[in-house]
Amino acid sequence: MQDPQLAGEIKHSVKLAQRQGQRLRRLLTLPSQDALPRQLDLLIHPLPDTPEGQRRVLLEARDISHWLRDCQQQMQEHQQLARALQHSGVLAWRWQVPADLWHWLTPVAQEFAGVQDSAGLLAHFRPDEAARLRQQLALGWQQGDAWQFEGDWRLPGGGHLRVRLQGAAEDSRLPATSLWGLLENRDPAHRLQQQQHRREARLTRELTLLGRCLLLNQYSIEVRLRQLCQDCAQLLALDYVSLWRYQDGELASLYSLDVPGERAGREPNRDRAQLAALFDYLPAHPFVDAHHARSDPRTRESDTGFLAPRHIQSLLAQRIGPAHGALGVLLWAQTNGIREWQDDEIELAQRLAALLAAWLASPASDSGQTDLMQAG
Repeated sequence: MQDPQLAGEIKHSVKLAQRQGQRLRRLLTLPSQDALPRQLDLLIHPLPDTPEGQRRVLLEARDISHWLRDCQQQMQEHQQLARALQHSGVLAWRWQVPADLWHWLTPVAQEFAGVQDSAGLLAHFRPDEAARLRQQLALGWQQGDAWQFEGDWRLPGGGHLRVRLQGAAEDSRLPATSLWGLLENRDPAHRLQQQQHRREARLTRELTLLGRCLLLNQYSIEVRLRQLCQDCAQLLALDYVSLWRYQDGELASLYSLDVPGERAGREPNRDRAQLAALFDYLPAHPFVDAHHARSDPRTRESDTGFLAPRHIQSLLAQRIGPAHGALGVLLWAQTNGIREWQDDEIELAQRLAALLAAWLASPASDSGQTDLMQAG
């Protein structure tokens, strides 16, 4: 094997399997002449020693590169559909069958939020309806059939909502490893009420944040940038917020706030090798909304140097300034789980970027940036 690091990883895994006496599975990344690396699923089976005392293992390898790419493409398509449905009263879901994990792909109201597995889903229906739904899920899992179910979703405080569930296998393999589908709230009055609540919450959040920004104009650029990051983290429940400025072929840190790590201040400057997406993709596009940032083609090159050390799972990068003269970048990130960036969040980031462009383009920003770097 030509790659010493890969050979060492396989040798270590073989020794571990022999020492533990049980089968091990490893997902390996192989160098490739293609644009994308190859993914290898490696199974290591310890075998009994020979009569001469020689130790033996059986290696079983499968190239799963195309399957992983197909799954990633399907997931991206499902996410795009989920974003299109977010204000329609229709929820998108995904059920990982072997692990029995239920995921909502769209933001959900409180009455739907507690579902984490199939048992939690079935508990919201009457016993006879739960039995019918269990049968539909089993058919979808075992035979790959598309199915549809309608029933009364029981609410914690009493009453119910009429809902329609429909689903299908996520790929053609049987039995299916995952199902995905839609849940439609058939109660029109409740759906309109939820839409109104979401609209009011979104407007309140935007007005609060933009109003605070206007009040900051009397302060130095250092104070403005610091307060903006803190307000974004608080009002949007973000784990990581940072501001960067393009400068001399690098991204210079203006301010960063890591909420779980309880760190704030200026970070070291970054070059293209560490933040390729922000140098290559972002200047030609207004934003990057990477829900799965560690595997997204636009951001995965930044995994080792930037995402992984900060435990970033989801990243929203908003360009500050026009494409032909980008001034910097506003970064929002989630470290505790995956976050599906919503249209209203992206629109808010764009409004803030317009305000930041005016701040950074003003003569006061140069002296303010110097003060900020000294303070960081």
